[in-house]
Amino acid sequence: MAARRHFLWQHQSGRIPSSGQGRPLGLEHLLTGQDWASSTVIGVAGGMPFTLRYRLEVGADGFVRAGVLRVSGQASLTLSRTSVSRWQGNNGEELPDLSGCTDLALSVSPYTNTLALRRLKLRPGQSGEVLAALIEVPTLTRRVVRQRYTRLGPHTYRCENLGGGDSADLTVDDELFVREYPGQFTLID
Repeated sequence: MAARRHFLWQHQSGRIPSSGQGRPLGLEHLLTGQDWASSTVIGVAGGMPFTLRYRLEVGADGFVRAGVLRVSGQASLTLSRTSVSRWQGNNGEELPDLSGCTDLALSVSPYTNTLALRRLKLRPGQSGEVLAALIEVPTLTRRVVRQRYTRLGPHTYRCENLGGGDSADLTVDDELFVREYPGQFTLID
């Protein structure tokens, strides 16, 4: 059984390139184990504070199986992946807008990048693509994004949003947890 690990990321100021909106400022505290992750994100978006609590269940294959996201005083979202590319929502209803998505991405967390990188198992110079259900926080709206990861070196990966044209070079640790996502997240040691 993998040991529990704690992570604390500082959200950096900046703009979300694909939407032109201001990036929420705040902190994320993540606790992760072998097949799950639980987190609290405290931030500010659009001048309003929010608290997001989420829990993800991760299969042995590295895919998110289920997730519960709750924004204090606002919305909640429950997702479950019924097969490689089919998702269900809060009441078990099928979510056809997420059809084909293999991954889940959260706008206020670098953790979901770690899951994709682990599964892709890229060697330096190799690239791989994922189709992700991106959940925007604090609204919990969702949209589909195609992402490409390219391994540039032992601890550096380029993450590209193929529909939006933006990219960033991520620095990761030996277990592929993001240490630095320029303009967005920095791991606090």
